[in-house]
Amino acid sequence: MGILTNAIKMEIDGEKYYRNLAEMNKDNHLHGVFQKLADDEKDHAHVLKQKEEHQECTLKKSQTFQKASSVFQSLEEFKSEIKEIPSQIDSYRFALEKEQESIDLYTDLKEKAESGGDKEIYDFLIEQEKDHYKTINRLINFLTKSEDWVESAEFGVREKY
Repeated sequence: MGILTNAIKMEIDGEKYYRNLAEMNKDNHLHGVFQKLADDEKDHAHVLKQKEEHQECTLKKSQTFQKASSVFQSLEEFKSEIKEIPSQIDSYRFALEKEQESIDLYTDLKEKAESGGDKEIYDFLIEQEKDHYKTINRLINFLTKSEDWVESAEFGVREKY
């Protein structure tokens, strides 16, 4: 299997994984975040297919990180909706690992790329995957640090998400 074919499969697997996480969170705000992440992975697979078929690639910057950040702004509502279920936290950590693998793969491909156009595609994908990584990492931090937060604002400054 070629590198691009493998990368396309990785993106398709990522899309399926995020759709599954969206289903697990269908009753809370994370549903939309995971749907958007899945849509991004689908777009990434499409870009890679275009490249594999030597077609001109359409690079469409995602707003997933910004949209996910707005979900984390309403902390009280968010905390009441999300229950820390170990399997979910493990799922989010697995997603984080997969995003890092994507970043590493596209960084390696960029270093080996010969044309400026190829480097541009890999730069685009690296930035997209970094945004996904930051989004998932924020979610994990939010859920794992929530036990440490003091409910009253008089006890200190809370970290912003």
